[in-house]
Amino acid sequence: MPRAFKLSGVTFSQTGLPNLFDPSFLGANLLGWWAADQGVTVNGSNQVTAWNDLSGAGNTLGNATPGSALVYVNPAQNNLPAMAPPNVSHTGTGYWLQTPATVPAFNFAGNTPFSLYTVFRRQPEPSGLETILCNNPSIAFGGWQFFTGNQYGGTMGFKFTSSTGAYLVHGSTVLQTGVAYNIVLTYSGGNTAANLQIYVNGVAETMTVVTNTTLGTITNGPLIVGGYGGNFVDSDYICEAAITNDVLTAAQIASLNTYATQKWAA
Repeated sequence: MPRAFKLSGVTFSQTGLPNLFDPSFLGANLLGWWAADQGVTVNGSNQVTAWNDLSGAGNTLGNATPGSALVYVNPAQNNLPAMAPPNVSHTGTGYWLQTPATVPAFNFAGNTPFSLYTVFRRQPEPSGLETILCNNPSIAFGGWQFFTGNQYGGTMGFKFTSSTGAYLVHGSTVLQTGVAYNIVLTYSGGNTAANLQIYVNGVAETMTVVTNTTLGTITNGPLIVGGYGGNFVDSDYICEAAITNDVLTAAQIASLNTYATQKWAA
């Protein structure tokens, strides 16, 4: 008869690999956490109607318009599911998962420290920018936007936009199509683009500051995951995302990289 044994203090992902760290370890500073392999509600066409917030903050994402909802694909990455665009052309179409109203916790400003974490697999994309996360797809593009795309050579970038100025930066690693990446952005506040730092697979990027003009009033809106149409569509497979209200440490970024590598093969 086989013997059973129990390990204390170790959790296991669906891949069977031990995860000694996941975003929940970020504690009270974790504002939102969404993973494609947990807490997803779909309709009969695999269109996502609700994506639960695993942080405990209650910021569940959803979109009642089927043509604008992301699509649940399983398997998609490392034998786990991911969120995909709603059609193969992904041009002239809005598609996203958004909260029904602005969430104040995501309304970052020039003096607000925060961090963003995401795992996604880049897909071929004909548009200039591929929005992974943002919070206000207005005509003026107020708020913030975390993106990749052809406009900056396929690198990862971030933009703050206000009524009078903007911070715009991008990294140095060219993200290849068909490859999954773990990306972290940290911002230490201080009202300068120089305090924005991007990490690709746990390694700090050489940053390029494109714009660093004084921010005025920032118009924040609902959180968007996966683009919203026009020239800012996104075909990428989104696996996971998290938002914190502090600057992740080097040790936390390294732990997230280990976690993403084990779980998503990023």
